[in-house]
Amino acid sequence: MIRFTVPAAILCALLTFIFVYVEPASDAEAILGPAALDASKIESANDRQLIISLVSEKRETRNKAARAIAGWLATHDLVSGVQSGPEALSSSFMDWVWKRRFRLNPPVDDNLSVESMSDRLAQARRALTQGSGMLIGDRLLRDPTGSFAGIVDRLGETPSGLTQIDGVWQSRDDTAAIVFVTLDDRPFETAETTDLAQQIRARATEFDVESYMLGPRIIAAEISKQTSQAASFAALVATVFLLVWLAWLLRSGRRLLSTFLPLILGIATATVVVQLGFGSVHVVALGFGGALVGLALDYPLHLLSHSAENRRQTERLVLIGAITTAAGFLALFGSGVPALMQTGLFVSTGLAVAAISSRLIVPRDDTVLRAPPMERLAWHMPFKGWVEAGVLIAGITVIASAPAGSVKTLFEPPGHVDAVIARFAEMLPLPSGQHVITVEGENLSALLAREAALRPILDAAVAEGSLGRYSMLGAFMSPGADATPAQRLSGPEFNRRATEALRENGMVPGFAATQTADYLAALAAPEIGPGDLAAFPEMKLIAANVSQTETGWRERVQLFDPKEPRKLSIAVASAKIAGVDMFDIRQKIEAALIDLRNRVAKWLGFGAIAAFAILAIGLGDWRRAVRIALTTAAATVFTAATLTLAGGTLGVFQIVALTLIVGIGIDYGLFLSGAGEQDTDHARYRSVALCAGSTLIAFSIMALASVRILQEVGLTVSLGVIVMICFNLAQPIRRGADAQ
Repeated sequence: MIRFTVPAAILCALLTFIFVYVEPASDAEAILGPAALDASKIESANDRQLIISLVSEKRETRNKAARAIAGWLATHDLVSGVQSGPEALSSSFMDWVWKRRFRLNPPVDDNLSVESMSDRLAQARRALTQGSGMLIGDRLLRDPTGSFAGIVDRLGETPSGLTQIDGVWQSRDDTAAIVFVTLDDRPFETAETTDLAQQIRARATEFDVESYMLGPRIIAAEISKQTSQAASFAALVATVFLLVWLAWLLRSGRRLLSTFLPLILGIATATVVVQLGFGSVHVVALGFGGALVGLALDYPLHLLSHSAENRRQTERLVLIGAITTAAGFLALFGSGVPALMQTGLFVSTGLAVAAISSRLIVPRDDTVLRAPPMERLAWHMPFKGWVEAGVLIAGITVIASAPAGSVKTLFEPPGHVDAVIARFAEMLPLPSGQHVITVEGENLSALLAREAALRPILDAAVAEGSLGRYSMLGAFMSPGADATPAQRLSGPEFNRRATEALRENGMVPGFAATQTADYLAALAAPEIGPGDLAAFPEMKLIAANVSQTETGWRERVQLFDPKEPRKLSIAVASAKIAGVDMFDIRQKIEAALIDLRNRVAKWLGFGAIAAFAILAIGLGDWRRAVRIALTTAAATVFTAATLTLAGGTLGVFQIVALTLIVGIGIDYGLFLSGAGEQDTDHARYRSVALCAGSTLIAFSIMALASVRILQEVGLTVSLGVIVMICFNLAQPIRRGADAQ
């Protein structure tokens, strides 16, 4: 009873710690790694934007729903900004704009000429006679440079070129009301985002409208939800089948408990160790690592399959197998990718704990009564070593000579996402998800100056039809494309010009003193600081893609419908504007994935070499270690070559799954190589048959999952196990008492 009571108590303590302290993480940078992709170059608040379309044939119904949902979202903890239509600019925001108008829209030389100032005063007088202009008319008179008027005009433009009816933005096909949402700047949480989406759908249903949502975090939550559901379902089905399979073979609740308890202890301990080591547990490490730790189920099965007389030797082989496989996975630390480093620690810890606990938990006086007679399938292979070496060389040649092809993404969105994107493209112009321009400056003024230099290039692309339109802060709050910043006028000189402009309009010349005072105050206004862009809701939306960096400011310029991105990229590069770069995000990510795949393959290769070195030391028989290594390497490379021929370049997780195949090969080789074993052939073959059957049940079910990543991992391991069994069942033709 103590055999199960103590581990059960330890497990309860581990599970309590997991429930209270373990923090799952799902950030993308932990998967790609900061060295693989300079994500900060292309990150912005746009990644936190969400577009909601509320579809109904009745405009009044959808507008009512838009206003209600926007009002509710404005008070939601996850939302930092929301707009369902043009809003009146607050007086506090207009005061801020007035004081910093020269920082936002500095006047050019032409603006400071007497003629231009006179024209501006005439326009200001006309604005005073209009309802909307009466609120700002006095400031238009006090700023004859036109800087304030230019800002006001740009603020009045409608985002995305949408029309508004009854104060609500309408899709361009007039089928939906559109609501723009900016999520709060906090770490991405799948559960919170999914819950928010469900609440939005529920509120839309209350108004009898159909809702669609589009945004990076919504898509990421959909991917996570789909993957989690598919993985949970596959795990549930696999567990049921495994329980049935093992219950039939073991025919004892005690044996069944002693088989699963080490595995559960290993996973729980690995989760706690990763949490303590990294401060969180990435979903990749939790899900993928948990699947790989499934190899730990083999350890109690080996112990149950051999006689009590051979228990010590069996325990030794189990420990050697666990240590060598753990060493192979620890090599993932060399990848530098946090999620994969966590996976390496997770698997190595889980296997070590499972191996040790199996030795303590599995009864010594118990044996399995049933097992498939695998020894009948053994067959003889002439020149086995040479054949395996030939397979190894041929497989490496196939992998090395295969065309690179397209790199597989780590995760893929659910199928309906493409349909949603296509539907939104009919409703409103969408920014390119592939091409983006970043502009950097040591301060906001430098940023706007560089955007002013960029504007002629973008305007030319729009004029010739190679670009639909673009969106950047500089298009709203900087001089025109052909403008040159004005030389600062002295107070007396400005006063002289203002006085003359007033006289030309028949106005009181003495008002020039007020204009001059306001002019000098605007020149002395402080630089716009970090808190300014976030101080007002109006600025949060206008400057959604502007962020402060360690060295200054950065904006991600949105490009709409770039028809000739390569041509635009060449034009931007040729201009040689400091701090301005154009990126193809897809190429950046693809390059990052290639680099990630190569690094993972390299370090796992080092891990495999280290594992076989440890194997030779542990066995104390280098010839036997070489035989196991050659068979395992041949079977692993054969599996990789087959997958390459069938599906192209291997993905990152397929390569990691191949490391599991190496671990399985070492495990099977330890028992099937047979040198120095005291137990019968039947026990050795029975042991491997039980392990192979359990592994195939779990991973073949995973291969049938609806998510590609699960399919690939399941197929890789399932195929690898079958190939590994075939290679290990092939026995060398003996000459006398010696094997080939």
